[in-house]
Amino acid sequence: MIDAAHADSGGGLIEIREGARRILESAGALHDGWSVRGIRRLDARAVVLDVGPTRGQGVALEWCEPAGEHVDAFLKGDSYAVGYRRAPGNWDLDDADTPADIKRAAAAMCHALAHAARAQGLRTDRPSDAPVRDVDFQTEAFTAWLSSHLRVGDALWEGWQLAEIYPHGASELAVAFELPGDTLAPRLKVRIRDDERPAAFRTSSLDITYNLVFGQTTDDRRAAINERLASELGLVLETLDRGVRFIPSTTAPEFTEMPDAPPRAMNLAIPAPCGQTCNFCSVREEIYPVLDRDSALVQSFREDIVRSAQRGTQVLRINGIEPLNAPYLFELLDLARTEGIGEFHLLSTCRPLADRAFAERYIAAMPARYHIYVPLYGSSAAIHDAVAGTTGAFDDVMKAIRNLRDLMGEGGVLIVSTILVQQNVHDAVALRDLIKPLCDWWEVHLAFPNT
Repeated sequence: MIDAAHADSGGGLIEIREGARRILESAGALHDGWSVRGIRRLDARAVVLDVGPTRGQGVALEWCEPAGEHVDAFLKGDSYAVGYRRAPGNWDLDDADTPADIKRAAAAMCHALAHAARAQGLRTDRPSDAPVRDVDFQTEAFTAWLSSHLRVGDALWEGWQLAEIYPHGASELAVAFELPGDTLAPRLKVRIRDDERPAAFRTSSLDITYNLVFGQTTDDRRAAINERLASELGLVLETLDRGVRFIPSTTAPEFTEMPDAPPRAMNLAIPAPCGQTCNFCSVREEIYPVLDRDSALVQSFREDIVRSAQRGTQVLRINGIEPLNAPYLFELLDLARTEGIGEFHLLSTCRPLADRAFAERYIAAMPARYHIYVPLYGSSAAIHDAVAGTTGAFDDVMKAIRNLRDLMGEGGVLIVSTILVQQNVHDAVALRDLIKPLCDWWEVHLAFPNT
């Protein structure tokens, strides 16, 4: 139970959620297998509780602290009032088709919350003259501010640990998480609150976002984990975000206006899955794979191609995760060619080009001029596959190179691209000797963050 010193001062959403859980458990009112799985603030005196099973439909309950003010509610007690709310994915308790046991469970939970002894403040009232502390919205200051509730290495939800906080562009911070033994590395973004832009979770001063999903994706698990981590991090930030004012960073670069000339190249970042886990990759957690050709994202690709061609753009850069695995790729290539874009550059794993028929189809879709960048990370399967994190990747790339050497015409340029990391830097000379007779050019890079 929350002590008397906190009973009248309100609480953060984490404390309120915990208080609701204790009340419902103590009253034996929770339906079998149910928990208080979510919470959001409705206004200064009310919250909405999402109560239900781990997966599936639950119920949404509005829990209010009237404090002498009139409220409309299903049940009213001495300290609290409770009502039902409709929410996507939850039972409509006014619907005749909702099971009777769900309605009974919801009524029991409402009774327990409405008639609980006052132990948890729900209101967010704060004296107008309360002091406000300024916090620089930069990595070090934000990390120090957050550390009172969540430090690097601490678990936020079901073992997912805060791994790192670092700048993401000029106005956001990336908040990265990891779970020992799991290949996912979710990254949320935090920015100073901006009501003109969408957010996954919003406190009085901050927004939490993550990449939006357009249409059918291949990674529903990652979407669900990002959604839950954003919710849990939001509760932590909401708890801390009182009497704080965030000061925007003043270190953002100044940009000079450029003439309105057509961009030389259009970047077509197609988010289809690659199937590899390259140890230097900085985009896997930034992009959701999308396969739906009718999605809003693919429609935006079509519009961008037409608009870029009309402005005079002559180069299409085809990349993403693995654009060759997108079922809508050739539709976009045909459109770009028809619109008059005269040169294509492919940057991908190139492994699908190991299939001779597919390689023939791809080359047939090229305009008069085209470049193909083939990534090769080692002179042997052992080295290349270790960097790519995928057994068989080296053999696929070598087959792809053989196919391309046979099929590419005079307008094509074959470029091998290598990223040097600890696992292959010792192999650079042997790799050079392997590559020299295979391509027109060899590009060598160091790995670096894409921001």
